[in-house]
Amino acid sequence: MTGALTVALCLLSGHPQIFVYAMLLAGGLALRNLWVTCADDSTTAIGLATTYAGLVVLGVAACAVQLLPLLEFRELSARSDAWSYGEFVTYSLPLRQIATLFFPYLYGGATNGPIAYFGGFNQTELATYAGLGTLFLAACGLLARKRNDGAVFWLAAVVASILLATVGENHLGHLFYQIPIVNSFRASARSAIVFTFAIAVLAGMAIARLQHGELKSRHIALAGGITLGLAIGAGLLTLSSASWAQALRDSGVEPRAIIKGAILPPFASLIAMICLLLSWNKLGGRYFRAILLIAAIVVDVGLFGWNYEWRLSPVQKPASTSLNALRDDLLSSNGRLLAMPETFVDDDLHPIRNALYGIPSVSGYGPLEPKAYQEATGIDTAGAIQDVPNPSLQRVLGITHVVFNRDMSGSLQFGSCAAEAPDAILQFDLPAPVRATGIRVISNMSCSVTRPDGDPVLTVDVTPEEKGGEVALLAGRDTSEWAHDRSDVRDVIKHARAPIESSFNAGGFSGHVYQAELPLATSGPIDVRRLSLRFLGNHGGILSVRKLELTNAENGTVYPLNPNALKLGSSATIRKMDEDLSVAKLRTEPGGLAWLVSEVRSVPTDVAAQTVRTGMFPNGQPFDPDTVALVDGLAPKLDSVPASVGQRGKVTPISEDGARLSLRVDAPSRSFLFLSHSYHPGWVAYVNGQKMPLYRANAAFQGVVVPAGTSEVTLVLDPLSLKLGGLISLIALLILGGCFFVRGRHVDYLFPRASASSTQSRTSLQSGEGRENAPVDES
Repeated sequence: MTGALTVALCLLSGHPQIFVYAMLLAGGLALRNLWVTCADDSTTAIGLATTYAGLVVLGVAACAVQLLPLLEFRELSARSDAWSYGEFVTYSLPLRQIATLFFPYLYGGATNGPIAYFGGFNQTELATYAGLGTLFLAACGLLARKRNDGAVFWLAAVVASILLATVGENHLGHLFYQIPIVNSFRASARSAIVFTFAIAVLAGMAIARLQHGELKSRHIALAGGITLGLAIGAGLLTLSSASWAQALRDSGVEPRAIIKGAILPPFASLIAMICLLLSWNKLGGRYFRAILLIAAIVVDVGLFGWNYEWRLSPVQKPASTSLNALRDDLLSSNGRLLAMPETFVDDDLHPIRNALYGIPSVSGYGPLEPKAYQEATGIDTAGAIQDVPNPSLQRVLGITHVVFNRDMSGSLQFGSCAAEAPDAILQFDLPAPVRATGIRVISNMSCSVTRPDGDPVLTVDVTPEEKGGEVALLAGRDTSEWAHDRSDVRDVIKHARAPIESSFNAGGFSGHVYQAELPLATSGPIDVRRLSLRFLGNHGGILSVRKLELTNAENGTVYPLNPNALKLGSSATIRKMDEDLSVAKLRTEPGGLAWLVSEVRSVPTDVAAQTVRTGMFPNGQPFDPDTVALVDGLAPKLDSVPASVGQRGKVTPISEDGARLSLRVDAPSRSFLFLSHSYHPGWVAYVNGQKMPLYRANAAFQGVVVPAGTSEVTLVLDPLSLKLGGLISLIALLILGGCFFVRGRHVDYLFPRASASSTQSRTSLQSGEGRENAPVDES
């Protein structure tokens, strides 16, 4: 029973990847025990194998209530496709950081610590420190091993876990990639949990030998020498490497800080541990010695853990005034927030954490994000979207507010490689007036060799309500073709090369980005409240604006303009949220998160996802989610006469929680109710108490047909996987409960016991008696 509960708790309490590694380790240990037992009594081995299998099956079955829905969600998620080899080896431990086994902060780190981390991404995933003193104890356990005590197995587990952790660089990646289930996960550095567990077991063996007087001084001295040698060797190799030195310089960390904070403490802990064991018999009573040993181990392990992520306290701070105002505005608008990725540095807006403050958001964080949702929206599993959605996607998602950082992110792109492109205009209201004397434009062009020198490419107007306030970005003076210096381009290009802001290697030649300072006024700063950008496409080509900043030459201030805000143009009212953030309230008609449409088209899910994401049907026709819904399969029949504008009905929310949603619908005719809620086959729809088909609408959302008149629509999350998993878990728990209360021979029917003689033999094996526990010949 204890073993089954251990399996269940391991599965319930952690990451599935850790459970897989734990089961692989447990399976290896079981095979090792069966091998040893089989040498004495095959009948006992069969009984032991039955016990092992039974406890795993019961443990997993007890978790079925969580496991089956998890597997179902995984099949529907963005992670349902198998990892490629390149993805499999990502986030593995770089070989250059192998010395962090001995010195965890050799590449900096520590939460709120003085040394910035300058190693591979990310320190939490790559941490492999079990304690330098603990490594010494593990070495003692190996040197003082006895036959069949399992020390060799745990050493093999240490080696295997390090090989898997470094799979990206040790040339064994393709071998591990062939192992089923193991190849279902990336971030193989997480296998370090097996390393730390195995080291702890070996250290425990050493402590047991020490308590029984079986750990000799020669074991301690040799283990100390081996540990010191490995630590010094690994440390010197790292400190003398060019890559570490360059990373140190780039981080700005002083070498003395590394020596003081990362190298000396583990060494001091190791020396203290060696001295403690060498003087073990000279110290006081056994309780005093035990206290000293426990304290030494705690300090040793705590050298890493004390300064790391457990110090990140739960979010308990109250919401700021601006956050409360944003939440209230969202609730009154019956809409959702889109936080652009650059705002995630603000903890309050980070995906999922925003829910602590009751802020409805279109994004979340987690690998179980539905694949269809990702494909239709462009929102990845980290909750990030790279570009402001088009208006139709904004409507489908129910976005009413967009929060962005005023700093630059992304770029603006105008035009195309066609011979002539239409003019494009962007107008943008600043959250607050900015006093400026000029505007800095960092940009380059492509497909623009025919642009003549001095040709206006972009005009910037900071006073669009008045005439004569335009300044122009000119080809050759302010911006140029990015490949201006490529030999075949240089011979035919019609404009000069503008002042270079930065260059990059473009494969045999240098590509360029250009800088321009355009004056806005000649008589001092002016208040800029609105910007109007017009791209002039009469000569074709593409203009990429990398950075746009308002500058004030009088006081040296710079105000960066965010392209994501610029792309919203005049479709939003933008206000300042705090010193770094601005919020745009979209000028959308109130429609809430559910509405009626009068037309349903049958479209494959992948085509629907592309249509929703781009706002265009494959034939170029605009997609209007207020009037049309897309479903996979046979489209339901609606009334042939569509409702006129203003007579599309009304949808009123009644109640909502995580697993139930109720709405009152007033429909002028038989219509299709679209709900901006993520689709899952476990949802069940009821209209006026009658079960109705629930459609996958607009690729990733929900829809149901409602009759003319007033109806009550209820959606309930009732997946079969949850009910079936609950039944299996209940049966498993009842069996485990029976095992707890039933004693003696009745349990033999479930888990056969070994015979008395076999049990005695196995007890002898574990307790250290008989030939199996004879000391290893060290002569």
